[in-house]
Amino acid sequence: MDERPGLASRVVFIGLAVSLALALGVAFYIYVRYVRYEPVAALHVPAEFDTVVHVSVQQAVVYEPFRKHLLHLFEAGRRGPESRLLHLERKTTLELGVDSREAAFGFGPEGRWVIAMGGLFRRQAVVAGAQRMLKDEGIPSILLEAPERLRVASGAEFAVAEDGTLLLAQSASILTQALGASAPQRPLAQRGTLGSLVASRPGGWPVGGGRRVLGVRVQLRAADGRFPYEAHFEIDGAGWEQPLDVFEQTSDGPWALPATLGGARSTPAGPQAFVVSGELDRAGLEVVVARLAFFVRQRLALPK
Repeated sequence: MDERPGLASRVVFIGLAVSLALALGVAFYIYVRYVRYEPVAALHVPAEFDTVVHVSVQQAVVYEPFRKHLLHLFEAGRRGPESRLLHLERKTTLELGVDSREAAFGFGPEGRWVIAMGGLFRRQAVVAGAQRMLKDEGIPSILLEAPERLRVASGAEFAVAEDGTLLLAQSASILTQALGASAPQRPLAQRGTLGSLVASRPGGWPVGGGRRVLGVRVQLRAADGRFPYEAHFEIDGAGWEQPLDVFEQTSDGPWALPATLGGARSTPAGPQAFVVSGELDRAGLEVVVARLAFFVRQRLALPK
């Protein structure tokens, strides 16, 4: 009888330990399933592509310009009254609104492109569901195997990578590259970043007067209702006394924005580089995102 209180205490402690272990297990599962996410979308953009636009979907969709201009691109050419994103959710049971984390748009020479949507997605039955969606819209497609993918009349193909990234590529060869996820890590997705852009190509982009932009890295963030940005330029040629006019004089550069946005200012970053920085208000964000969407639409050759 004297041992029963001790035995009861041990049972209570064991019960508490089991309960704690179960609670920790549930918390870890929730963290892995719904919180933790490592950006991977840009890894699916082939290394030879010269421009990558990255959007942190989970943060950007809070702001109306991203929903209005960038998400609207997914509705291009839609046949039917229902939103294509909602239609895709219904046919695949993906929860795009909940599980989407990032999107990367990659552009290469000769008009090549790929789109990668990263998130906490499963892989099963997604391609077949996408085919059912296209059938509802009256768009013919072919379901192919090894790997499972969907091809439409233009030659564009859709598939799901091993890591769950949704991929849409201009051609079968580009999709094969994108599925490999072997591209080098680009300085795009960072904590607190709404959107990023990295561009570089042999020979660069001419900006007049013998000058060229060889490469650029842009980061756009959100902070207390304002939107600070930085653009790092690598340059070639003489005559850069007024570097801000690069925004105005370059029509085919992916950064082509009015120099007056956000009180833009430039600072030297070495003999062949400078940094343009500023801060946008909500009206400026509208202009920037609309221009970005226009650039993406042009490179994808999407209908209006």
